[in-house]
Amino acid sequence: MTHQIVEAKDYSYLLGNLEGFGDELLKQHFELYNGYVKSVNEINTKIAQLTQKKGNPSYSEYRSLLSFKAFPQNGVVLHEFYFSNLSSKKTQPSEKLLHFINQEFNSFDKYINDLKEAAKCTRSGWVILSYDERQIKIQHSVIDLHDEHVPLLNIPLLVLDVWEHSYTLDYGINKAAYLDAFINNIDWEQVSKRLENVCTHDIC
Repeated sequence: MTHQIVEAKDYSYLLGNLEGFGDELLKQHFELYNGYVKSVNEINTKIAQLTQKKGNPSYSEYRSLLSFKAFPQNGVVLHEFYFSNLSSKKTQPSEKLLHFINQEFNSFDKYINDLKEAAKCTRSGWVILSYDERQIKIQHSVIDLHDEHVPLLNIPLLVLDVWEHSYTLDYGINKAAYLDAFINNIDWEQVSKRLENVCTHDIC
């Protein structure tokens, strides 16, 4: 059985270009992301090499591999969303994105405040602004671990990494300063493009 190799994406273009993000912090973060890519490929290889895929809810090698895969696989995806929604460019949300923001949060400033408050809710993990395909709205979700509390039918638009490795090298325990730096480097064009790609209803 063959399987496709997951290849790590290159985000080195961010080095030296993000205000408030030191290069060493970013390099270590890239290394962690590459570790998730490696783990996904190792698990996929082991699954492909199984001669018999025996299922058992108590324990089986196949069950373990499938269960463990969710953590590094989501780790890869979330980091790719995170790195790619960062930019040194000063951008603005599209009219469509602002429409959804105003609809759910009443104003852009209130949205930014909600983003910060959601980040304060995390024990570790992530804050995700997502497009809910079922409700046709945007909303924030908090995911403490990559494979827990992931809302179904919610497509990420903006991903904020709030694991300590994403900021402590530069900011220590001052999460608030990191959040300000993150917000100053959001690529709103990228976030707006993600909404355009997933919002296909007439109401959009």
